[in-house]
Amino acid sequence: MVNEGMAFTLQLACAFAIRELALDSRFVPSASMEPTFMPGDYFLLEKVSVRWRPPLRGEVICFHSSLPSGQKQCMVKRVVAVGGDEVRVHRGKLLVNGEPQVEPYVRAPWRDSMEARVVPERHLFVLGDNRERSWDSRAWGCVAARDVLGRPLGTVWPPRRACAAAAYATDDASMRLAHTIDAWPKPVWPKPAWPRAAWQQLTPRLAKARARLAGDPTAPRW
Repeated sequence: MVNEGMAFTLQLACAFAIRELALDSRFVPSASMEPTFMPGDYFLLEKVSVRWRPPLRGEVICFHSSLPSGQKQCMVKRVVAVGGDEVRVHRGKLLVNGEPQVEPYVRAPWRDSMEARVVPERHLFVLGDNRERSWDSRAWGCVAARDVLGRPLGTVWPPRRACAAAAYATDDASMRLAHTIDAWPKPVWPKPAWPRAAWQQLTPRLAKARARLAGDPTAPRW
């Protein structure tokens, strides 16, 4: 019993360590990242790589954000600018260091504007892909690099929206599992010939049986 209890405790400790330090699952409660993440999506969060490689422009990250109440909230957004960048928005067009950005994953239309801001070092400027319905760096400022939890590794639920992280950089629906399933060739099963042949043989026999039951003396026997 003691050995079993120690083994169970060790398993729990390993599971807790993996969840806290390496891999976790997260739930998406809002529409701020549509169409990349829809409300109700679950994704795997990888927490290891951010320790040696800081997030880059265009990457999706998960981080802790401080609410006005002082509480910490876990959020998922896209990095659009890193430390030292100048970022601004002009009539819905994102410009980083004066260069317009190509963002195929952004839900259109977007008609917002924002004055130029310089991102402090070791900070990130993040936006939601659904810019009209996202509460992000435009409202509460930049995210400190130390608050980044990790990068989404892939969507795992619901099954039809399952995909790897590469799908987050595009609006190409073909990278989702649903498109792959729908694109599979549908099997065409040949219709067997035996039911029709059997019915053709049985029809005259049934006609003879009906005639005999009706009392027809001329009806042939089997």
